[in-house]
Amino acid sequence: MDKPGVIMQIAGSLGIGGAERVAMALAQYGRQQGLKSVYVAATNHRNRAAFRQQLREKGVLVFELGGSLRTKWRVMRSIAALTRPDLIHAHTELPELLSLAAKMAVPEAQLVRTLHNSVHWPGHKLLGQGVDFLYQWWDGHQFACSSEVAKVGDEVILNGIPWSWSHPRKKRGAVVFVGRMEPQKNPGAVIQIVAHARKQGYPLELTMIGDGQLKDALMARYQDSWIHWLGAVDDPRPYLAQAQVVLFASHFEGFPLVVLEALTTLTWVLAPDIAGFRHLPWVFCYPRHDLTQAALGLVSLLNQDLGPLYDWRQNYRDQYADEVMLARYFHAYGQLLATRRSHTSQGGRLSHEQNAVSFRPRK
Repeated sequence: MDKPGVIMQIAGSLGIGGAERVAMALAQYGRQQGLKSVYVAATNHRNRAAFRQQLREKGVLVFELGGSLRTKWRVMRSIAALTRPDLIHAHTELPELLSLAAKMAVPEAQLVRTLHNSVHWPGHKLLGQGVDFLYQWWDGHQFACSSEVAKVGDEVILNGIPWSWSHPRKKRGAVVFVGRMEPQKNPGAVIQIVAHARKQGYPLELTMIGDGQLKDALMARYQDSWIHWLGAVDDPRPYLAQAQVVLFASHFEGFPLVVLEALTTLTWVLAPDIAGFRHLPWVFCYPRHDLTQAALGLVSLLNQDLGPLYDWRQNYRDQYADEVMLARYFHAYGQLLATRRSHTSQGGRLSHEQNAVSFRPRK
């Protein structure tokens, strides 16, 4: 009888980011399918204890990497040699780099990655080109979280979340930001947009959810009583359910899960006109860097009826529910590994994979 397959997910952390949450969902789904599942967090400084416990309770083998890049590389090779994954799935840039170490330790493994942002390897173009070359050399497969992010030849699998049908109670004037407090997310601009709207006489309250390198400086600069700093939370949906608007000011995105959670909690979204937002009907886009127009858009959303959100929540469930995303990923996994086994049996250049463990997901 074939042994159960081993699937390894490598993500940035055990955090609330969209890429991490997709990776954790895949790790848990793998266990539900009777596979051996490994989750590697590329860092250990933003990890949520609740997520670690949740994965381990589901039977996922969890590793968290600390130290220098050289140390992470060495440990990653050891983890791969120990667990012998059949498929290595990387999410975002540092995990992509570390996935190469895992591939070197287990040459027969199938290498895959998902593009989660429209900008890939920002600030490290040459390093990114090197990683791209090795992915192509090793026949790596590339997914993308949306068609706006995808490059030519990518397989698009839309992000998904556990769908909910709550009937939230909204607080008048409640605005929420959910995301990492880092330059990409531009949280300072979120505060400025709300401040500008308040100057027009609207008593808005802003809840800032998330941690990151900019948080302390922002808290020191903006000490207004109408700003509520919650830090990272395990589940942002209770706060989304109370808000009238979710506000973004990102420089670039992929397909934020918070946008889907906003829909399930019947919350309008205001965001810059960039990839990841403009194709969704419940997202109002403002011109990039135009905070005045953003403030006007914010005010207009306070008076929007929730009726269309009820309809869209019903209509988009089959497209963005997590079970759809998970089933598509694991179907793709099975096809990729079946192709490698077929190539091996025909004496192709993957002949070193004669002893590869088969992948047999449950029906």
